[in-house]
Amino acid sequence: MEQELTYPEGIYHYIYRVCFFHWMHILSAFYYEMYLSGWMGITLFVTSLNYWKKPYRKSHSRTIDMICVHLIVPYQYYLSLFTTNKLICTGLMTIGILMYPLSNYYHKQNQPALIKISAFCHCGLHLFLSIGLCFMYKNYYDENITSVYLIR
Repeated sequence: MEQELTYPEGIYHYIYRVCFFHWMHILSAFYYEMYLSGWMGITLFVTSLNYWKKPYRKSHSRTIDMICVHLIVPYQYYLSLFTTNKLICTGLMTIGILMYPLSNYYHKQNQPALIKISAFCHCGLHLFLSIGLCFMYKNYYDENITSVYLIR
């Protein structure tokens, strides 16, 4: 019995490729000295790649990826709430998070054109979160540098 794919062959490859943009925020995290966030990013990168290389709807790789997402993304979002530039940091992350229910909505319509839009919404989720995280790491770094100079 063949397992059901989350997206049809060819469509899920878009999401798989977008996962490689995670390196943008992973490298930013380490560059801006937010090491825990960097390791969390690596964890999400690995679990996402593992799942999206062949995204079976009912699989252990999906379960592991979803557990990591449900633990790591809320933590990162929480950190974004304490930045001095919430509009960019939290705003971009919020747009990314809102892409998930939008993706699910289009996916449930079960029409070929909407399935592709659903995949692009999921790609947007990855991209907006990644860009928001880059801004957040820089903001935290800049704040730490500023506070060090104010103490001296």
